[in-house]
Amino acid sequence: MNYTWYAIGEIVLIVVGIMLAISLNNYNENKKQQQIFIQELEIVYNKLFEIKDLHRNHVFNLDKQENIIDAILADRFFLSYPENQLPYFLYYVDLPHQDWGVQPVSINNYIKDLKPITAKQTEVYNVLLDYIEHKDYNGLMTSTHELNQAIISPDLEALGIPYPALVFGMYALNNFEFFNTMPVFSEDDVNKVKRLLKQPQMITKLHTLKAKKSLLKYPYFMSPVEIDNVSQMIKNYFPSISYQTPKIGIIGSAIEGHGWFETSLDMALINEEQRIFYVRVYLIEGQVKFRADNMWKKDWGGSFFPSGEAILKGDNISVPEGLYDVYFNLTELSYRFEQVEQAPTEQQNNQ
Repeated sequence: MNYTWYAIGEIVLIVVGIMLAISLNNYNENKKQQQIFIQELEIVYNKLFEIKDLHRNHVFNLDKQENIIDAILADRFFLSYPENQLPYFLYYVDLPHQDWGVQPVSINNYIKDLKPITAKQTEVYNVLLDYIEHKDYNGLMTSTHELNQAIISPDLEALGIPYPALVFGMYALNNFEFFNTMPVFSEDDVNKVKRLLKQPQMITKLHTLKAKKSLLKYPYFMSPVEIDNVSQMIKNYFPSISYQTPKIGIIGSAIEGHGWFETSLDMALINEEQRIFYVRVYLIEGQVKFRADNMWKKDWGGSFFPSGEAILKGDNISVPEGLYDVYFNLTELSYRFEQVEQAPTEQQNNQ
């Protein structure tokens, strides 16, 4: 009888031990899966920022195309550009956004592959699914949408106007002098285009083109706001998630020893949370841009000095000569030049 109870006790202990082991294993597996979810969610979090950066680029370029169309329609084009560049800019305003020298960012598969475990993870996952379902605004962002189709290029080609080579996707219109990439159109080509622009049908096409650019801009204009909202929700639920921070440098014709085809001048990360970079540098009159990891895969320019929005693949920033404290905020995508009243030293340019 005592032996029977002893055996039963042993069996109970074994069963309890097995149950505890299974429970512990399930706990560890659950914890592991939650950690995997957070790691993959951080990838999505960074991809969202890349998309925001990309869509700001599209808004910038659509604005630029609209402004050039306005200048052509108002006969103000020749106040800003040489006459022989007119055919080039007519081809430029007809470009779809896929040809602006920037790579698209894919996020759908990253989101769909997420495997939420907890209620909080599931809530974030559902918000992300809703984002990718509605982010394209009825296909306005796709290259096949009719708003992205060429309108005036066929007329130029029919006149025999040569199509210019796409240098860096034609994204920086003030690169031409340095890179010597502006195609030379003959006087006959320019006169053909001038006569074309006097035709009522072409005027109508330009107005139509401008209207299409304005419609295309809407989803890209709204996108950063939606991405900020989704990103803030992710950050609120999972505070440990953060942005990746590349090395940032400044480069350009205004920096001796760090010209366009040389290495970037490194900037110091002075605020890790906000991703703010800084360098003190003496600049000669010229142009600069900011770029990541000493490569041209990601670079930012802007239209204003001494401060402004940093635009992915934006225009070169024109700067006057002087010694500057330069700040670049990668999180807010902005830059600032503060002039310093003192003589430069060799160390300040890190040469």
